[in-house]
Amino acid sequence: MAKNRSAWHLVALALMCFGAAAEASDGYIEERYSIRLEVPQGYCSLDPSHPADSSVIRRWQQTFAKGEQLAAAAVECAQLNGWRNPSLLPVDFTQYLAITGWKFEGMTYAQRLALPGRMCEQVRQQTGQPAGESLPSFYARLVTARQALGIGEHRMIGAINEEPAACYVVVVAAAKMDTGQPVSVVHVRATTAIKGRVLQLLLTAHASAGTEVAALQRSADLMKRTVQAHLLTNNEPLATHP
Repeated sequence: MAKNRSAWHLVALALMCFGAAAEASDGYIEERYSIRLEVPQGYCSLDPSHPADSSVIRRWQQTFAKGEQLAAAAVECAQLNGWRNPSLLPVDFTQYLAITGWKFEGMTYAQRLALPGRMCEQVRQQTGQPAGESLPSFYARLVTARQALGIGEHRMIGAINEEPAACYVVVVAAAKMDTGQPVSVVHVRATTAIKGRVLQLLLTAHASAGTEVAALQRSADLMKRTVQAHLLTNNEPLATHP
């Protein structure tokens, strides 16, 4: 099986495709909060004390904008040894990141709660996504966009799902393995507000040719369940968000 030894730099492009939607407040109030973080089912957190894990975490952190912090990093448990020995990493693999950042701290509590909805609205406007688009149409646009991309290029497809407390946005990119084999990179990023704090969750799937839709379906479903787990474990059911 072909192997992929260069994964971490692909995270950066997904981070660049999303920004804050609300304006900052003039006032500043110190807030104390504690949020319990979850990882997707079947994923294992990377261990900062493990040399190989620490190296990957550092590389990911270096791709973030100033002020953004990596709050959690995890990979599929079955692929953990591959991350620690890149020669064993398969072509199709995924990674999960939870990111926090200062850029949302100037917002009021109400602005932060409203951010997921505003972000979905802006993403649809930016991408020209049709109102009420069906999933088959969304998948077809993903495939068409991927076919038009050159190596190193990426495109935001749109919002694949929206809930009162979360906006789920998809970006697809074209990359190449060290072997020269082309590979697709499908990012699903959820922006959610928990206890009035903005948390961004990123699930990145590296998929071989022709498997992009299947990778997106799996990632989108897993991300939705992960967001729900975050809300429930922090005593914030979806129904409580405006």
